[in-house]
Amino acid sequence: MTTVPGIRTAVEAHLAEQLGTFAREFVAELEAQGRLVEVGGAGVLERLRTQVETWQNCPEAYHAAVDTIVEDCGYPSEVAMRIATALNRKGLIPGGEDRAPEPAPEPEPEPELESGPGPGLESRRASVPSPNRKGLMPVGEDPEPRHDRTPASSPLVPAARGAIVLHLADRGAGRAMVEHGAAPVPRRVDGEVPRVRPASARTRAVGWGSASARAVSVAAALQSDHLARLEAMQISADGERVTVAIKATCLADWEYWLDAIGAPRNVRTRTAGHAQVAAGTLDGVAVHLTAHGVPELLQEASDAAADPFYLWGRIYDLGMGQVDRVDRIWLSLGRRQDERGMPLLILRGTDGPPYPLASIVMAHGPLTATPPPSELPTDGMAGDSA
Repeated sequence: MTTVPGIRTAVEAHLAEQLGTFAREFVAELEAQGRLVEVGGAGVLERLRTQVETWQNCPEAYHAAVDTIVEDCGYPSEVAMRIATALNRKGLIPGGEDRAPEPAPEPEPEPELESGPGPGLESRRASVPSPNRKGLMPVGEDPEPRHDRTPASSPLVPAARGAIVLHLADRGAGRAMVEHGAAPVPRRVDGEVPRVRPASARTRAVGWGSASARAVSVAAALQSDHLARLEAMQISADGERVTVAIKATCLADWEYWLDAIGAPRNVRTRTAGHAQVAAGTLDGVAVHLTAHGVPELLQEASDAAADPFYLWGRIYDLGMGQVDRVDRIWLSLGRRQDERGMPLLILRGTDGPPYPLASIVMAHGPLTATPPPSELPTDGMAGDSA
């Protein structure tokens, strides 16, 4: 029987189809076993294997440090491992001084081929397999180290995670507590749903608690009661305190806000540039007042007073009578209590005794100025004792 070249018989076609099917099944089996990589991919698998081995040899504190850097700081896992490795070498990771991560082994240099012909050249060339038609190479026949040594149950290193970090409930289950105050490892909680959070998400503000909540409540109350005033500029909560800013047009505005923030009668004020600063307390929350323009108003009041005296953020004109909260009038004797210069006052209509201005303010304040009478009253006129 004569066959025509170029024309395949039915037997040849059947054999070619069977060989093709066998080749496809063989390649699929190699891929399923993880024994088939692209040309040049053996080095990638080798680095992954060394990372897995290094990760398994690290102490638990090192694992916790890497996880914290990746999840809370948003750094890539490779950067997190480098940072944790540097901290471990400095002795800053507890329990890792005697188990430092082993560096990845350097790849062995490939033997150089001889430039000239020789008896070993052909054998070396023969030992190097050539890639198949798909550009793939079975790992078992690759001269590079095999990559199926890692057991299938080996945990993935952080490099396997992407930009989305899963906060799994069972992450780190079974790990022992690290000594020297390391962060505790989360435990599995029945029924807990894993939280998904971007690695770069900001955590909740540190320090938020009942004190901050009270500050927000006090700020809201001040805004509701006083923010409509013309001199009010800003009222806001700042952490565990409340800040108030005003632009005073008269000293009455300044005194109004001292009472509004709960400042005591003997409040200590100070000048900061063109503003006067004071502090009070409302419902256990510190309230800081910044009153712009008050230093100039205090200076104007001092210049206009016949006998000015500055005490606790206020100017008292001792040349005038001082009316307390029950409408009694106190008059200055023109004398001072001691070397500190505290003025002495007496209740009008009495012969004394004299009292220091500070004591009168604390006991019967606030005081407001009133024009003095043309002459002092005689004995027998009604008067109250201090």
